[in-house]
Amino acid sequence: MLAAMTILSLYERFSFSILPCSLGVARDAILAQSAAWGKPLAVDRATVRDVRPIFDSPDGPAHPPAVRKAILLSEVVGPEGVKTLFVSSVADGYSSMVYTISGNLPGLHLSVQISRLSIEYPRNALTAIKSQEAVRVVYSMKDASSWEFFEKGRILPFEQIDFYKARRKRDRLTPEIIDRYISKLGYGTLDEVFWTSNEAAHLICDASFRLAEGCKPDMGSSEGNIKAAP
Repeated sequence: MLAAMTILSLYERFSFSILPCSLGVARDAILAQSAAWGKPLAVDRATVRDVRPIFDSPDGPAHPPAVRKAILLSEVVGPEGVKTLFVSSVADGYSSMVYTISGNLPGLHLSVQISRLSIEYPRNALTAIKSQEAVRVVYSMKDASSWEFFEKGRILPFEQIDFYKARRKRDRLTPEIIDRYISKLGYGTLDEVFWTSNEAAHLICDASFRLAEGCKPDMGSSEGNIKAAP
């Protein structure tokens, strides 16, 4: 099993993406795309890498549909240079945004979904996106009463395909396996401390998005139009 203090200790599901660019480039692409969709994100400020104000919000991933949206960006440095971690208030990790901006941001965008195996419909998945195309998909999920395992596309360098030969489909891609993959990549982690830290980050959201109470202060910017959750 995963160590006790992972992000799944706080939430039964968690999604994030690794974008192949700096935070500034990612921010500009997201703001431009939101405006192009006619849904500009009015709040744009520095903050810290703590997902709780978004995930504990009444507008967070546990409360679909995502009428109000928020995105948390944080820059990380790894073996391939600078990349940006993307977390959102949308239950699926805001896949439509990641797919769309991949058309303008060169490189491989990796989307990660993890969940506790004990919930009713768990899903653990990796999707690699390039130029608005899913070039690699692998997932293990429970649909109704049975588990399904699926994969397509060229295997990525960090994958260990022996995992996919496990007898039980639920064991072929688990949070533990995904944690190993992320560690090999060198960008991010599933540790709770990592996702609730004081490290620099950037918040982009709708003016009406209700951050959860007790959120950490921003890093020198005005709270603007962000509303506290009731």
